[in-house]
Amino acid sequence: MRLTLYAISTLFAAFSANFAFGQHDTISEQLLLGNIYKILKEDTTIQVQSHKSSVAGFRDEDIRETPGAVLVITNAQIRAMGATDLMDVLNAIPGIELGRDVDDVTGIAMRGLWAHEGKVLVMVNGMPLNDLDFGTYALGGRFPISNINRIEIMNGPGSVVHGGFAALGVINIVLKTPQEQSGTSITCQSSISNGYLSDNSAGIVSNHQISKDTYVTLQANVRNALRSTWTDYRSDGTPISYGDSTRINTQQLYLGITKKRFASQLYLNNYTYNVSDEEYSIMMFGLAWQNTFSKQFTEKSLFSFKSVYNYQMPWFNLNNSDPDIISTNTISQRFKLHLMYETRLSPHISWINGLQGYTQGGRIVARSQTYSINDENKILFGDLAFHSELVYAGKAGILRLAGRLEKNSFTPLMFAPRFAWNKAYKKWLFKFMMNSAFKIPTVQNINLSGDSMPVKHETVRNIETSVGYNPNSQSSMEVIFYHTSIFNPIFYYVDTIQYDNYLNGSRTGTYGFEMRYQYTGHRFDIMTGYCLYEALHGPEILDLVVDDGLKKQLLGLPNHKTSLTCNIHLGESLDLYATGIYLGAYRAYGDIDENTSEVLLTDKKSTTLVHSGIILHPKKLKSLRIQCMVSNVFNQRFEIASPNMNGIGAMPLYARQFTLNVLWHINS
Repeated sequence: MRLTLYAISTLFAAFSANFAFGQHDTISEQLLLGNIYKILKEDTTIQVQSHKSSVAGFRDEDIRETPGAVLVITNAQIRAMGATDLMDVLNAIPGIELGRDVDDVTGIAMRGLWAHEGKVLVMVNGMPLNDLDFGTYALGGRFPISNINRIEIMNGPGSVVHGGFAALGVINIVLKTPQEQSGTSITCQSSISNGYLSDNSAGIVSNHQISKDTYVTLQANVRNALRSTWTDYRSDGTPISYGDSTRINTQQLYLGITKKRFASQLYLNNYTYNVSDEEYSIMMFGLAWQNTFSKQFTEKSLFSFKSVYNYQMPWFNLNNSDPDIISTNTISQRFKLHLMYETRLSPHISWINGLQGYTQGGRIVARSQTYSINDENKILFGDLAFHSELVYAGKAGILRLAGRLEKNSFTPLMFAPRFAWNKAYKKWLFKFMMNSAFKIPTVQNINLSGDSMPVKHETVRNIETSVGYNPNSQSSMEVIFYHTSIFNPIFYYVDTIQYDNYLNGSRTGTYGFEMRYQYTGHRFDIMTGYCLYEALHGPEILDLVVDDGLKKQLLGLPNHKTSLTCNIHLGESLDLYATGIYLGAYRAYGDIDENTSEVLLTDKKSTTLVHSGIILHPKKLKSLRIQCMVSNVFNQRFEIASPNMNGIGAMPLYARQFTLNVLWHINS
């Protein structure tokens, strides 16, 4: 059956291989999805509150109709988590784990697989934020949450839609719009942890309608924070005071304008921080500018255009003169164009075709340094992709056949098919998806892999099925089962010959399940979930798999996790909330033994984190919101470790922290 479905998807994509990418407006969903929503309404006896998302498809759709498992975290749920940062939100999501990369960078894993370096795409309003050289998006004090409307998460391969940076998942941060919240808000936040001023920030958000069809958004934020306030010790006994060595400074600016079917948005982020066990710092500067336009040609067809420009100084080492280190100090730019055409072939069938291409250039800031790829100070390469998806919506459910063909300067022709089926029946919802994905090696993946064995692209194969149940209009639950395999996985490790090194393994992967439950009521809200994965053995990566006879898990990543968030409404003026997160035990390689030069494997105990707080809305000052919170109430030592054998020790985060957040809405 599996081979048959792949064959069907392959034949379909080969016959009609065009590409589509991105978010689209309500014109598209009204034009092509009206019948789908009508069928959903007819087949569903309980109408539950749902959300729309575009992370799994080519336009905004009800998440019950999207392929695969999509989770939407609302602004109210984010506040109820006691989150002060994007990293706090992701840490509370089962199926997502945090890990430590070199230079103290915090990244994420999805379903037990390290997705940090170019395998999970992070976007804001559909604009990609991953750095162009390594493919990463560093977490921790970087993205403010004051103007987030919702966070859309696809926990599974997304290359069919988004390409080579979405091999294991997609995260899209959607900001508030003038239609949702007009006026100007000012936010101030201050935190104390272990005697340190651990997190201080200020921001302004201004959403306005300036004419009948024109809307403008401005968001600015500055932040000074610490990554940790614990004290730790190196293998030689030397103390590390994270409170004195992990300072972060962030400046962020967002500008957006929408006029009828045209939208333009500009996002700028400057992120610098101190490396805890070194004397240098890291800067990650990025600018993204996106323009979109749509035109309805006929009642049944829609054309859309998108352009994206990225300018970055990714993973830029400051105060460091080591030639091997500063050789990765680059300026990188990418310009991408996307064209898409959607048409409705019949009342039940729609067809989406498109074309995307980009060109990327980079240069090493030190003129004497060269890329090993071409032995020059500059580099230029390109990418071209085609995609097509056929959607049928009928009484049998929603059937999708899709395929993506992509050619990059660093890879042969790559192909990713997808078959998906969704069916809503009374209180039940059923989903099935079989798809492939790929991870394109980035510039630095190849540049640091060496001339003798340059890395190749990864191939991901995924099977996923889920069952949802809506007992009433206030609650919903879902169970997702998955099996994900990665062929030729790219690994980063440290050896005695070449300090930085990337190699392909043979195969890795995980299988497991996730459970979710949400209840939204008049007096209280609940959101809870649980996940469990087990690692697949691969003949060349046994050192990355820990097997205790009962379970197999990958290094540095707990194989099970559960979370519970509860928000109690005590009238119109006061909310009480609490979040609990339990992470299972795991093993990780830490510091290198100075006597034997061996990397030491250590056991990490399970951890329980509890966050709690109150939200005040004074009756006489309805424009004021005050939030008082305590993170890590019981001061548990929560550590993130490296999922690779690279000599990086675990780093403690989340010492007990007291936070005051004040928001003042000036006008409406």
